[in-house]
Amino acid sequence: MSVINFKEANCRNCYKCIRYCPVKAIKVNDEQAEIIEYRCIACGRCLNICPQNAKTVRSDVERVQSFLNKGEKVAFTVAPSYPALVGHDGALNFLKALKSLGAEMIVETSVGAMLISKEYERYYNDLKYDNLITTSCPSVNYLVEKYYPDLIKCLVPVVSPMVAVGRAIKNIHGEGVKVVFIGPCLAKKAEMSDFSCEGAIDAVLTFEEVMNLFNTNKIGVECTKENLEDVDSESRFKLYPIEGKTMDCMDVDLNLRKFISVSSIENVKDILNDLRAGNLHGYWIEANACDGGCINGPAFGKLESGIAKRKEEVISYSRMKERFSGDFSGITDFSLDLSRKFIDLSDRWKMPSEMEIKEILSKIGKFSVEDELNCGACGYDTCREKAIAVFNGMAEPYMCLPYMRGRAETLSNIIISSTPNAIIAVNNEYEIQDMNRAFEKMFLVNSAMVKGEDLSLIFDISDFVEVIENKKSIFNKKVSFKNYGIIALESIYYLEEYKIAIGIFTDITKMEKQKESFSKLKRENYQLAQQVIDRQMKVAQEIASLLGETTAETKVILTKMKDMLLNQGDDE
Repeated sequence: MSVINFKEANCRNCYKCIRYCPVKAIKVNDEQAEIIEYRCIACGRCLNICPQNAKTVRSDVERVQSFLNKGEKVAFTVAPSYPALVGHDGALNFLKALKSLGAEMIVETSVGAMLISKEYERYYNDLKYDNLITTSCPSVNYLVEKYYPDLIKCLVPVVSPMVAVGRAIKNIHGEGVKVVFIGPCLAKKAEMSDFSCEGAIDAVLTFEEVMNLFNTNKIGVECTKENLEDVDSESRFKLYPIEGKTMDCMDVDLNLRKFISVSSIENVKDILNDLRAGNLHGYWIEANACDGGCINGPAFGKLESGIAKRKEEVISYSRMKERFSGDFSGITDFSLDLSRKFIDLSDRWKMPSEMEIKEILSKIGKFSVEDELNCGACGYDTCREKAIAVFNGMAEPYMCLPYMRGRAETLSNIIISSTPNAIIAVNNEYEIQDMNRAFEKMFLVNSAMVKGEDLSLIFDISDFVEVIENKKSIFNKKVSFKNYGIIALESIYYLEEYKIAIGIFTDITKMEKQKESFSKLKRENYQLAQQVIDRQMKVAQEIASLLGETTAETKVILTKMKDMLLNQGDDE
């Protein structure tokens, strides 16, 4: 697992991490950000600005807890920036809490600063080196190794204070001691595994992780006024985490070289570019990735104090010499190897041809230089830089907010302009703001001529008044616009955010006419059917009347015939 990365999150249209990444080591694939380890300098800036807090950091907490639970000999080495975390009055309390965790010893990393300062002095005085860059900051070292390999010759080949104190502890107390570094730097987690630093440090905890460890073990950082007899510290070197203070830790002729301190990756890159261009000579350069130095590291956790207050706390703490009585005895009585090597770790991007760049840009509607807005919303400084990232598989073509917005607006406009429904927008003063072509056609108006005019010029606005005043929508109300010979279904809704009412009218005139024609036809057919029924009834009645008459006549005749036959029988 890499030292830092992102967990799954909704990265769509954000790209904030890319904007803040000084080396563009973040890849976006399927709208998910991912840190590419071989390009990353572990500055941690992207994690702290992620709006979704989607960070994952490799943690050594369980490993350290395991050391302590097994009763192993553990040495904590604490970066001298910790007073910026707890205040100078809380510094001793912090160290006491570390002791309560079960540490065998506590050695401030200021001891390591003292050690490497002696090595720095040697290189400073050797004028065969033109320009030299301090190497206490691993993020700066990675920046040079990965992006300025031609300037590796400028890096002082000396380990950082963390590695120096780790080697010293193991040299004095044996390789069996577990050395745990505690500080505000995420890059230290990567540095401990570097090929020329390996073995000096067994685990790295951030200040944030240590405070969580205190909570887990129910250890309070309580006030104490007592001296700490067994804390090794070097007062002069406690200022090391403040920008510009490394020079104060060296006994050198200040006139021998020009000195400059730079902090923040952007400023460091400026210096490196000047070095690459051959513009600087005879410089001793103190370089820090974090603005203001280590007192502004990315792993302090949430601090309310700013850089000025943190600096004040570290300075105040450095004056508390009388409250530390421990020393790192024998520190100069042995030969300690503090050297390290830096190697070319660069992975140069493939450079697309001009035609390939144009092809990528054309996919997002950029066909000329004028189309290249270079807005930086995608995280890259220029459109061409992003096109190169796309070519190298580090970005997606459609990570262009102006293009996607324009495309969405175009689609929206196409939909609105092509819909057969009439649409109009009016403000709170009932002034016409916009309308589509269907509205112009339905109500026989010209948008350019009536825009800004009162809606009442077109039709009765009582429904719009009701919606705007009551903030209640109307849906599918049948309205007759007699002046225009139109019957429409009217829907009006209010957009509070924009203080605009939107009216949508669906022409149902033809439908209503068809309904009316059908109703008329039904009435006519009904009347016709009724007439047929009436005629049939009349015929039936007439037939019945005739049948009645003939039946009566037949009865009379038959009766007469019967009587006559009977009478004839009697005579015989």
